[in-house]
Amino acid sequence: MDQTAKLWDLESGKIHSTLEGHQGEIISLNFNADGDRILTGSFDGTAIVWDTRIGKPVQVLAGHTG
Repeated sequence: MDQTAKLWDLESGKIHSTLEGHQGEIISLNFNADGDRILTGSFDGTAIVWDTRIGKPVQVLAGHTG
């Protein structure tokens, strides 16, 4: 595990972006209904909201325990 999540372009079969920002393994990942946001949770105690269009974090939430 490398503490990242990858977004793939299904038409080209290539990586669209690599979501980097966690210091521990990502243990949870969920998309919103529109597909423009992803929430990842990690063993590092953070949850990150990502903008899927640009592959960048929108918000980092610290302190979760499970």
